[in-house]
Amino acid sequence: MNNLEKVRARLGITQSELAKRTGMTRAAICYIEGHPMNAHQAEVCSSVLGCNRFEVIGLDALKMVPQTAEEKRILLDLIEKIKVK
Repeated sequence: MNNLEKVRARLGITQSELAKRTGMTRAAICYIEGHPMNAHQAEVCSSVLGCNRFEVIGLDALKMVPQTAEEKRILLDLIEKIKVK
């Protein structure tokens, strides 16, 4: 799944605050936190949270193609964590 809830909580932002900043509803944020997110949702949320979209998208990143060296590093780190388990 994705890391939206973890990142949001680490930054001390509530679902309501994130919803307001992204232009989404709190219900949408709640849904996204418990379900796979798409690339657009990841881009919007990561932009508001000030982090890379691959950090927010978590394991759902395995469905995306990395565009930068940083995204490749994050994706490889995710794969390594999966291999360890």
